[in-house]
Formats: sequence, structure tokens, C-alpha cells
Amino acid sequence: LVNERFKDTEQFGEAVFTDSFPTSFSDDQFDLVISTEVIEHLRDDEIESMLSEAHRLLRPNGHIFITTPNNENRDVNTVLCPDCGSKFHRWQHLRSWTAESLSAKMEQHGFRTNHVITTAWGETPFRRLVFKFAAKINMKVETGLIYIGQKAASSNP
Repeated sequence: LVNERFKDTEQFGEAVFTDSFPTSFSDDQFDLVISTEVIEHLRDDEIESMLSEAHRLLRPNGHIFITTPNNENRDVNTVLCPDCGSKFHRWQHLRSWTAESLSAKMEQHGFRTNHVITTAWGETPFRRLVFKFAAKINMKVETGLIYIGQKAASSNP
């Protein structure tokens, strides 16, 4: 869909999707890697693989764009399976990220942090009402985290 939508855009080359590592793409092949609402679902070894692969695929000074929940209280969304009694996160989030923890992890993998932004996803009249109510009772509303980093020109993760 992305390729179809932007096919007539002069600066657009091609979008590709991958779901396993390593990929068959060449080193330094891409200007941008995007990971949207994925990193919170990954095990430690999968995070290491994903970030190493993103670093390998990006050209020097290429950018990485990551979104994830911000400082999520995972306990709030922990549920109990009525059949087996196991506890799990309702959306299978394995970890919670903050601006600091995500920046530190990215920098361990040879990325330079350009921006880390918090945002409230899905701005709607209903969400505005929820945010207003939450503020009245001093409840923190979960927000999203946007990380924009850049592959350092001479970095080795």
C-alpha cells in the first residue's frame, strides 16, 4: 500500500517489509528503518537481532524511527487465563520503555538519538474527555513514545 500510495513521489524509492532476521538485503541499503509498536513485544535476543540488523541495513547517517508505549504500567493490562491460570499482558507486551531506556538501548547499538517525543495517540473527542477526567483525579494517561535516531557515520555496534 505504501509503494502504491507514493509511486509518483519523486524522492520515494520503495518500502519493504520484513519479519525475520537476518534479511537478504545488502549492508547500507536503506535511508530509513521504521519499527511501529514492535519493540515492546520482543525478547532480549530479538531486540538485539532487530537493532543489529537495522544498524547493518542503514546507510551512514540513515535514520531509525521507532514507536512504543511510553512508560507503560504493564500490571494494569495483566490478565489471568481462566483455563490454565497463567498471567500475561493482554497485548503481549514484554517490557516497558521510557525515553531514557530506549535512548540508552539505541546508543548501545550505534545510533545517535536525535529526538524522543511523547505523544497521545488517537486524538479524538472521547480521548480528550478521558484525558480531562484523568487529570482531575491525578491519573496518568499512557502516552506513546516516538524515537528518532541516526546511524553514526563511523559506528560499530
